[in-house]
Amino acid sequence: MRHDPLYVGYPERRLRGDAYYDFVEAFVDGVKQVYPDALMQWEDFKQHNAIRLLDQYRHRLPCFNDDIQGTAAVVTAGILAALEHRGEKLSAQRLVLLGSGAAGIGIARLVQSIIRTEGATEEETRHAVTMLDSQVSSSRGATRCRRQASLRADHQRTERLRFRTERSLRPRDRRPPCCADDPDRDQRQARCLQ
Repeated sequence: MRHDPLYVGYPERRLRGDAYYDFVEAFVDGVKQVYPDALMQWEDFKQHNAIRLLDQYRHRLPCFNDDIQGTAAVVTAGILAALEHRGEKLSAQRLVLLGSGAAGIGIARLVQSIIRTEGATEEETRHAVTMLDSQVSSSRGATRCRRQASLRADHQRTERLRFRTERSLRPRDRRPPCCADDPDRDQRQARCLQ
Protein backbone atom coordinates (compact mmCIF):
# COMPACT_ATOMS: atom_id res chain seq x y z
CA MET A 1 0.00 0.00 0.00
CA ARG A 2 2.83 2.41 0.83
CA HIS A 3 4.19 2.07 -2.71
CA ASP A 4 0.88 2.93 -4.36
CA PRO A 5 1.25 6.33 -6.10
CA LEU A 6 -2.19 7.38 -4.77
CA TYR A 7 -1.25 6.63 -1.12
CA VAL A 8 -1.02 9.92 0.79
CA GLY A 9 0.01 8.50 4.17
CA TYR A 10 3.45 8.27 5.71
CA PRO A 11 5.56 6.32 3.16
CA GLU A 12 7.81 4.51 5.67
CA ARG A 13 7.25 1.50 7.92
CA ARG A 14 5.28 2.15 11.08
CA LEU A 15 7.40 3.19 14.05
CA ARG A 16 7.67 0.68 16.87
CA GLY A 17 9.20 0.50 20.33
CA ASP A 18 11.22 3.44 21.66
CA ALA A 19 11.11 5.31 18.34
CA TYR A 20 7.31 5.22 18.47
CA TYR A 21 7.11 6.48 22.05
CA ASP A 22 9.75 9.16 21.37
CA PHE A 23 7.64 10.40 18.45
CA VAL A 24 4.49 10.52 20.59
CA GLU A 25 6.39 12.34 23.35
CA ALA A 26 7.64 14.95 20.85
CA PHE A 27 4.12 15.35 19.47
CA VAL A 28 2.58 15.84 22.93
CA ASP A 29 5.30 18.37 23.86
CA GLY A 30 4.62 20.25 20.62
CA VAL A 31 0.87 20.33 21.27
CA LYS A 32 1.44 21.59 24.84
CA GLN A 33 3.71 24.39 23.57
CA VAL A 34 1.46 25.56 20.73
CA TYR A 35 -1.93 24.82 22.34
CA PRO A 36 -1.40 24.77 26.11
CA ASP A 37 -5.14 24.41 26.84
CA ALA A 38 -5.78 21.67 24.27
CA LEU A 39 -7.60 18.42 24.98
CA MET A 40 -5.72 15.44 23.51
CA GLN A 41 -8.06 12.87 21.90
CA TRP A 42 -6.33 9.49 21.50
CA GLU A 43 -8.24 7.84 18.67
CA ASP A 44 -8.08 4.25 17.40
CA PHE A 45 -4.80 3.21 18.98
CA LYS A 46 -4.25 -0.51 19.50
CA GLN A 47 -5.16 -1.73 22.98
CA HIS A 48 -1.65 -1.91 24.42
CA ASN A 49 -0.64 1.50 23.09
CA ALA A 50 -4.00 3.09 23.92
CA ILE A 51 -3.85 2.14 27.58
CA ARG A 52 -0.16 2.98 27.96
CA LEU A 53 -0.53 6.40 26.30
CA LEU A 54 -3.63 7.34 28.27
CA ASP A 55 -2.01 6.29 31.54
CA GLN A 56 1.23 8.09 30.69
CA TYR A 57 -0.26 11.44 29.62
CA ARG A 58 -3.53 11.77 31.52
CA HIS A 59 -1.87 13.76 34.32
CA ARG A 60 0.20 15.99 32.01
CA LEU A 61 -2.62 17.34 29.89
CA PRO A 62 -6.35 16.82 29.56
CA CYS A 63 -6.73 13.74 27.41
CA PHE A 64 -9.40 11.26 26.48
CA ASN A 65 -9.64 7.92 24.68
CA ASP A 66 -13.14 7.19 23.47
CA ASP A 67 -12.48 3.45 23.07
CA ILE A 68 -11.47 3.18 26.72
CA GLN A 69 -13.30 5.98 28.51
CA GLY A 70 -16.22 6.77 26.20
CA THR A 71 -17.42 3.19 25.96
CA ALA A 72 -16.89 2.74 29.70
CA ALA A 73 -18.97 5.83 30.49
CA VAL A 74 -21.90 4.74 28.32
CA VAL A 75 -21.92 1.10 29.49
CA THR A 76 -21.49 2.02 33.15
CA ALA A 77 -24.24 4.64 32.92
CA GLY A 78 -26.59 1.95 31.62
CA ILE A 79 -25.61 -0.43 34.42
CA LEU A 80 -26.04 2.27 37.09
CA ALA A 81 -29.44 3.31 35.71
CA ALA A 82 -30.66 -0.30 35.81
CA LEU A 83 -29.34 -0.78 39.35
CA GLU A 84 -30.96 2.46 40.52
CA HIS A 85 -34.26 1.24 39.12
CA ARG A 86 -33.83 -2.03 41.06
CA GLY A 87 -32.59 -0.27 44.21
CA GLU A 88 -29.27 -2.16 44.18
CA LYS A 89 -25.61 -1.16 44.47
CA LEU A 90 -22.92 -1.87 41.94
CA SER A 91 -20.72 -3.33 44.69
CA ALA A 92 -23.32 -6.10 45.23
CA GLN A 93 -23.01 -7.27 41.61
CA ARG A 94 -20.64 -9.60 39.77
CA LEU A 95 -19.90 -8.54 36.19
CA VAL A 96 -18.58 -10.75 33.41
CA LEU A 97 -17.16 -8.81 30.47
CA LEU A 98 -16.73 -10.70 27.22
CA GLY A 99 -13.73 -9.03 25.62
CA SER A 100 -10.61 -7.83 27.31
CA GLY A 101 -9.61 -5.21 24.79
CA ALA A 102 -9.35 -1.47 25.41
CA ALA A 103 -13.12 -1.00 25.81
CA GLY A 104 -13.46 -3.95 28.21
CA ILE A 105 -10.54 -2.75 30.30
CA GLY A 106 -12.03 0.75 30.39
CA ILE A 107 -15.38 -0.62 31.59
CA ALA A 108 -13.67 -2.77 34.23
CA ARG A 109 -11.60 0.16 35.49
CA LEU A 110 -14.58 2.50 35.79
CA VAL A 111 -16.80 -0.13 37.41
CA GLN A 112 -14.08 -1.01 39.90
CA SER A 113 -13.54 2.67 40.69
CA ILE A 114 -17.23 3.08 41.50
CA ILE A 115 -17.25 -0.11 43.57
CA ARG A 116 -14.34 1.27 45.63
CA THR A 117 -16.27 4.49 46.30
CA GLU A 118 -19.15 2.35 47.62
CA GLY A 119 -16.80 1.05 50.31
CA ALA A 120 -15.73 -2.33 48.95
CA THR A 121 -12.33 -3.74 49.85
CA GLU A 122 -9.65 -4.17 47.20
CA GLU A 123 -10.25 -7.93 47.16
CA GLU A 124 -14.02 -7.46 46.75
CA THR A 125 -13.37 -4.91 44.02
CA ARG A 126 -10.97 -7.21 42.19
CA HIS A 127 -13.40 -10.15 42.31
CA ALA A 128 -16.41 -8.09 41.21
CA VAL A 129 -15.29 -8.05 37.56
CA THR A 130 -14.24 -11.03 35.46
CA MET A 131 -12.99 -10.46 31.95
CA LEU A 132 -13.10 -13.17 29.30
CA ASP A 133 -11.36 -13.03 25.96
CA SER A 134 -12.30 -14.88 22.79
CA GLN A 135 -10.57 -18.02 24.09
CA VAL A 136 -12.82 -17.99 27.22
CA SER A 137 -9.73 -17.67 29.34
CA SER A 138 -10.09 -15.39 32.27
CA SER A 139 -8.93 -12.01 33.29
CA ARG A 140 -6.49 -9.97 31.29
CA GLY A 141 -6.05 -6.29 32.14
CA ALA A 142 -8.05 -4.91 35.03
CA THR A 143 -8.33 -8.18 36.95
CA ARG A 144 -5.67 -10.87 36.71
CA CYS A 145 -5.79 -14.42 37.91
CA ARG A 146 -2.32 -15.11 39.20
CA ARG A 147 -2.82 -18.74 40.18
CA GLN A 148 -3.85 -21.64 37.97
CA ALA A 149 -6.44 -22.79 40.53
CA SER A 150 -8.13 -19.39 40.39
CA LEU A 151 -8.16 -19.54 36.60
CA ARG A 152 -9.75 -23.01 36.66
CA ALA A 153 -12.38 -21.82 39.15
CA ASP A 154 -13.22 -18.82 36.94
CA HIS A 155 -13.45 -21.12 33.91
CA GLN A 156 -15.81 -23.48 35.77
CA ARG A 157 -18.01 -20.54 36.82
CA THR A 158 -17.98 -19.35 33.21
CA GLU A 159 -19.06 -22.75 31.94
CA ARG A 160 -21.93 -22.79 34.44
CA LEU A 161 -22.91 -19.26 33.37
CA ARG A 162 -22.74 -20.27 29.68
CA PHE A 163 -24.93 -23.33 30.37
CA ARG A 164 -27.51 -21.27 32.28
CA THR A 165 -27.52 -18.60 29.57
CA GLU A 166 -27.97 -21.13 26.77
CA ARG A 167 -30.74 -22.87 28.73
CA SER A 168 -32.55 -19.58 29.36
CA LEU A 169 -32.42 -18.69 25.66
CA ARG A 170 -34.03 -21.93 24.45
CA PRO A 171 -37.49 -21.52 22.96
CA ARG A 172 -40.21 -22.33 25.43
CA ASP A 173 -43.96 -22.62 25.42
CA ARG A 174 -44.74 -19.00 26.22
CA ARG A 175 -48.52 -19.24 26.31
CA PRO A 176 -50.21 -17.37 29.13
CA PRO A 177 -51.09 -19.57 32.14
CA CYS A 178 -54.82 -19.00 31.59
CA CYS A 179 -54.55 -20.88 28.28
CA ALA A 180 -52.15 -23.66 29.30
CA ASP A 181 -54.75 -26.37 29.92
CA ASP A 182 -57.38 -25.13 27.48
CA PRO A 183 -57.98 -27.57 24.56
CA ASP A 184 -58.99 -24.62 22.37
CA ARG A 185 -56.04 -22.50 23.48
CA ASP A 186 -54.92 -21.51 19.99
CA GLN A 187 -58.31 -19.94 19.32
CA ARG A 188 -58.57 -18.39 22.77
CA GLN A 189 -54.98 -17.17 23.08
CA ALA A 190 -55.74 -13.77 21.57
CA ARG A 191 -58.49 -13.25 24.14
CA CYS A 192 -56.11 -14.18 27.00
CA LEU A 193 -53.53 -11.67 25.82
CA GLN A 194 -55.97 -8.74 25.61
